[in-house]
Order: sequence, then C-alpha cells, then structure tokens
Amino acid sequence: MLALATTGAVLWLPTAGLAVALVPAIGLAAWELSLLLGLTSNFSRWGYLLAVLAVMGLCWFAGLPGESLPILLPVALFWFLLMPVVFRIGVVHPAKAADWWMLLLSVPVITSCWIGLLALHLLPDGGRWMVLFFLSLVWLTDIGAYFAGRRFGRRKLAPTVSPGKTVEGVMGGLLAAGLWSLMLLPVAGDALSWLWLALLCMLTAGVSVVGDLLESWLKRRRNLKDAGSLLPGHGGVLDRVDSLLAAAPVFALGFLLWGATG
Repeated sequence: MLALATTGAVLWLPTAGLAVALVPAIGLAAWELSLLLGLTSNFSRWGYLLAVLAVMGLCWFAGLPGESLPILLPVALFWFLLMPVVFRIGVVHPAKAADWWMLLLSVPVITSCWIGLLALHLLPDGGRWMVLFFLSLVWLTDIGAYFAGRRFGRRKLAPTVSPGKTVEGVMGGLLAAGLWSLMLLPVAGDALSWLWLALLCMLTAGVSVVGDLLESWLKRRRNLKDAGSLLPGHGGVLDRVDSLLAAAPVFALGFLLWGATG
C-alpha cells in the first residue's frame, strides 16, 4: 500500500503537491533523528523539527528545487567524504550528551534529500518517472544486498556497526544497481552516456549503504534497536528512509550534471 501511495503521489501530484506530501515522512524522520542525536525533551525535539521544516520552507520559497546545485553539491561531497570513515569505524563509544555539531549538519542533510527528489520531479522530460527510477534503484540495491549477503556473505563490512552486513552483500547491491541502470539506455541515447549513468547508479547504491550504516552507528551510540516504533516490525520512519537520505542528493546531483552536459 505504501508503494502504491508513493507511486501515485509521484506520478499524479504536481511538484508543489509532492513537496507537501513528503513533509510528513521527512518530519517524522527528523523527529526520530533528533533522539538519536541526543535531544531527549519534547521541547528540544519540537524545536529541532520546526527548524528543519523552516529551512525546507525557506528553500522552497528561494526556488532551490529549480536551482538545487548549491545545496546538493556540498551534501553529496559530505556523503562521499563520510564513506571511508563509516567503513572504518572500530569501537562504538556510548554517547551521553547531545551532538550539537551533528544536529546542525543534519538540517541540510535532511533538506537536501527533499530538494533532490523535487529537483528530479521538476525535470521537463520524464522527471516523475526519474523519481520512481531512483526510488526503485535504492530499494533494488537493498534487496540485492540482502539476498547476496544471505547466499554468499562471508566478510563483515562493518562488524561493530552493523554485524549483518557483508562485503559480498554490498557487491550484490552494486550489481543490482548496475543491472537496473540498463533501464536508462533509452534515456542515455549512446553507450558513453549510459556508462556515466550506470556509474552514477552504482555510486548512488554505495552511498545508500553509508546512510544505512550511519544510522546504525547512531543507534548503537544510544543503545537503541530502532529509531522509532511507528511501523510495527520495521522500526521507525528513519529506519526505512536512511538510505534515501544519503542517496537522493547524490543521484539528483549526478543526473542534473549529466543533463546539463548532455
């Protein structure tokens, strides 16, 4: 049902309507993230949530979905720089206080996911389908990693952060992303353009794993199994969108740059 609702919103709502439709999910993810970053009182968590929503509103009225590079570029670089750090995390030390610097960084990180999805949706030629392609890319990466990890998983990827993830599982996810990129052959028009888009899909898949691992690290620091309990059996909203938070700005930036140079 959630997948059908998401597909319907992406295909039939105008970009302004999609922007509003995404606010509850983004807001719930921000609410849950505030706890992982050390805000414990409802007053402080509401303050953080309102700050995130205010920044999103300012970005919308500033026209950033249509001119999104100023926010997508630095956030995408942030995720790339974070990749080797997350993979090399050793002992996870418990956190006892609020992580103020991470709270500040998290606001543009959350906002850029929203902006990235809207920037894709705004594209005049098939933007709505490109949003669905991106969402499917992240989900198929997760599915590919799950089955490859179960069948072939031997080497732990980040044992202290997420013991269930393996190097072989990640390779399976990257393979799934590469295969899914074949869907972009009609869009690319030639082999060289498709190779760029295939590389973008695989980079996006890799970054989505970083988003998942980062959330796992934050939960372990606070001794929490899930970010929330809104979705029975699945944890919270943040547990479902952690990969999207990292992947959306990277994919949107790469696709927009490809379109600008194509």
